[in-house]
Amino acid sequence: MPLSQIEERITDLQIKLKNLDAQLNDGDIWKDIDHANKLTTERDTCKAELDDLEEEWVRKS
Repeated sequence: MPLSQIEERITDLQIKLKNLDAQLNDGDIWKDIDHANKLTTERDTCKAELDDLEEEWVRKS
């Protein structure tokens, strides 16, 4: 993947993580544990992809 695409994807994932974190920090979300678990899983997946892309970015830059 070209460096410019990596940077764009990193930005997208950072925004997504902020949104997921905001949702998970809302105490009301935990009233629906299934939904909270889904968001937590989505956040974990997003964070893992972000970590991988950041490592790739470091290698290519």
